[in-house]
Amino acid sequence: MSDTPGCVYHVPMPIDDGHACTRGLNPSSGDARMKQHLRDSRSYTVGPMPVEQFIEEFLPPVPAERRNAILSSKSAFSAIPHGAPTPMEIFKPLLDALNKSTKRKSRAPGLVFANASVRSEKPHEPGFMKPHICCYTIANAEAVRQTPTTSRADLGYAELFIEIKPDVFLDFFVDPPSDAITEALAAHEFIARYGNDKIKARVDRSFGQHIMYTTEILARQHRTFVFSITMAGSTARLCRWDRSGLIVTRSFDIRERPELLCDFLARFAYASPTKRGHDETVEMATPEEETLFRDAVMQHVQEQLGVEGDALAQAIVEHYEPGHVMAMHVHTVDLKNPDRAGGTERYLVSRPVTVPLYVTGRCTRGYWAVQVET
Repeated sequence: MSDTPGCVYHVPMPIDDGHACTRGLNPSSGDARMKQHLRDSRSYTVGPMPVEQFIEEFLPPVPAERRNAILSSKSAFSAIPHGAPTPMEIFKPLLDALNKSTKRKSRAPGLVFANASVRSEKPHEPGFMKPHICCYTIANAEAVRQTPTTSRADLGYAELFIEIKPDVFLDFFVDPPSDAITEALAAHEFIARYGNDKIKARVDRSFGQHIMYTTEILARQHRTFVFSITMAGSTARLCRWDRSGLIVTRSFDIRERPELLCDFLARFAYASPTKRGHDETVEMATPEEETLFRDAVMQHVQEQLGVEGDALAQAIVEHYEPGHVMAMHVHTVDLKNPDRAGGTERYLVSRPVTVPLYVTGRCTRGYWAVQVET
């Protein structure tokens, strides 16, 4: 579904043979998936990138005529403790600061920040956990509130998310000295090493879970990339995830440099869907196209399986979810004349048979598709 033109949110996911859960995301294998994600991340993580350069590179400035709608960054996060016994003691005042508004100004106009971590049956178990803070459009925040806590809609609608560790010493990364020369930067080991096994396990688990959230957002939305923020105490790093890997910034203290986080969020609020990471080659199908898709799938299932009634309805569920049919614009090439300019064809899809459950690579989705013209 979508409340923003050009965006498709909370898309259907493949279901297992018994229709009991999402294929590949069974909570019982959550811990093993988290550990594998963590191992994989060592080969595709790049950093640290200077914060100002990251912001300038990946997000356009706030339009001049909109700047008066942004709250001042002065002392924006002064209520955030440097460290705390639990993440809650950081993300509660952080949520207040992020959602602060006046009659005409706010931190990120059009966006809402919510505590997603409480919307889980088992908020401390991999596979059930959700981010501490998710950022939504206003309409999507309401859509999430209408879903049960067992739903993973939080990640299906998230624009970005923030994950928090309560102490600066629990950062998964370590920055080189600010005055390091080129040779030293090249030799620097960005991923932190911990001598204490308990601390290492805690840090690894936290960032492994961060990767799992990213992976699930990429699966539950049509995305080209995702932004996230990882925090350790009052220090933050901005992250950008795409199918080639992860770019991470230097750490900065949001109490001491609030303008950095405020600038990032303001730019993000006014960025186009494409600049936020949405794939705008995918859009919701029209009601007429949904009917066309449903009827075509029903006919094909009947021809394949020769079933009727409840058996037919159950078989169709594997490929079609009512209200969730999307249209994809696919570029075509004439294989007999490859030099000739190709065209664009419109295909309808709904529930995929497979989605990528990892961050990097080709990350192909598989669908039953209906070509609109035929």
